[in-house]
Amino acid sequence: MKSFTRLLLASAGVSFLLLSCEKESLKIDKENEFNIPFTANVNEHIALKSDDSQVLITVKNISDRRCANHLDCLDAGMAAVRVQVSTSENSKAESFLYLGTVGEDRKTVDSVTVRLNKSWYVVSLHSVNPHPMMETTEAQTAELSIKPKP
Repeated sequence: MKSFTRLLLASAGVSFLLLSCEKESLKIDKENEFNIPFTANVNEHIALKSDDSQVLITVKNISDRRCANHLDCLDAGMAAVRVQVSTSENSKAESFLYLGTVGEDRKTVDSVTVRLNKSWYVVSLHSVNPHPMMETTEAQTAELSIKPKP
């Protein structure tokens, strides 16, 4: 009887582990098409769909250290956006995209290529808004686009 109880407890534990490892159910906030820029807030989940694939993108963080428009700065500063791109098959990639002064370069658009499963995608950051100002209460947003790479 002891071994039956142990077996029952062990199988219950394994069942619990398997159920907790199921795919994470993600709430999709917006849908967009590939190759078309879209605006995303931090922690907003955007689905991009085509006939043969679906990609989800989430802006994880926006850090904006650019010089405010009304100031005369020696360094223009930089905005950094951390994104997570994933598929419904749980393939994930995270990356940072930058605008502004990055080292010696002045970036107005930044792109990164990510691989999800067997497909490649180009994620581009076009802007971060609003630009830093003295008294703004608007939430920071990132304007992004994703295109499949042939």
